[in-house]
Amino acid sequence: PGKGLHRKFSSVVVRIHEDNDRNMWVSTWKDGLFRINLDTGDVFCFDRINSCETIFIDSHNIMWVCCSNGEILMRGPSDDDFKDARLNWQGTVPQRVVGMVEEDNSDLCMVTWDAGVMRLERASMSVSSISDVVPEGFTHTHNVLAYKQSELLISSDDGLVWYHTRTGE
Repeated sequence: PGKGLHRKFSSVVVRIHEDNDRNMWVSTWKDGLFRINLDTGDVFCFDRINSCETIFIDSHNIMWVCCSNGEILMRGPSDDDFKDARLNWQGTVPQRVVGMVEEDNSDLCMVTWDAGVMRLERASMSVSSISDVVPEGFTHTHNVLAYKQSELLISSDDGLVWYHTRTGE
């Protein structure tokens, strides 16, 4: 399966993620979001979803897709398509979300291009900034790694930043 996949993508591949059902998800800059079944090799394109910055599957098996136009979509395990996440923004709405990780309480931390780190409280779907100001080293963030409980390693134009989500240090 998957032979000749390079022919499917005529633009930049931005992210790759594998889900629990043996699907590989490939986001591209202009060709859309692709789901590739790793067992059969079947390829499906969600061509209306372009310029994906982030693909993340949380512990509830919900897939989050963050696009470069600021759109945030979600797809449940039994959904056929993606829908608008309908987030309740508290304060600054970032231009782009470029990385997402899950905290130990199931809330999500979103690393943004221009507004630092934000927390999505799953119960209310509300998003707020973790800190009042964008911390030094958070200029144009690119990706995030959940290193250990409440600790993130964030890559940015400034290098790597270690950030504790509960203390803000």
